[in-house]
Amino acid sequence: MLKDILLNTAANKVLSFLTLHQDASFYDKEVSEKTGVSRGMTNMILRQFFDAGLLVREKRGRMWFYTLSTKPLFKYYRVYENLVNLENLVKALKPISQRVILFGSTVKGEDTAESDIDLFILTNNKDEVLRVIRNYQTDREIKPVIQT
Repeated sequence: MLKDILLNTAANKVLSFLTLHQDASFYDKEVSEKTGVSRGMTNMILRQFFDAGLLVREKRGRMWFYTLSTKPLFKYYRVYENLVNLENLVKALKPISQRVILFGSTVKGEDTAESDIDLFILTNNKDEVLRVIRNYQTDREIKPVIQT
């Protein structure tokens, strides 16, 4: 699966988590627990992202809290990750659809962990399209607009 190849590195897991929670601040242990990346690796990645200007950090007590800096790069990353995550769904819909179009916040790179995925689908087989979408494994709700 393309997603496993492109998005399964520790740095991508951390970046993905942070871009889905753009307005929040996290300390290294929180990021580690939410992403499944070891605490040492998470700490190293957060420091590298900070040194590269991708994160802002603030000291509260003895802990450093990290927040995404306001760079348009993250919007492009969100779009990229969304497209990779939806690749298998699009492949499954392709034989039964004339068009599959992603729209809304996911295509603008403005989606968050709470955002749904908006898809416009042109098809002659609405029931089969709905079955494919229902069976697709994702953490976010898919909101199809289906036209026959």
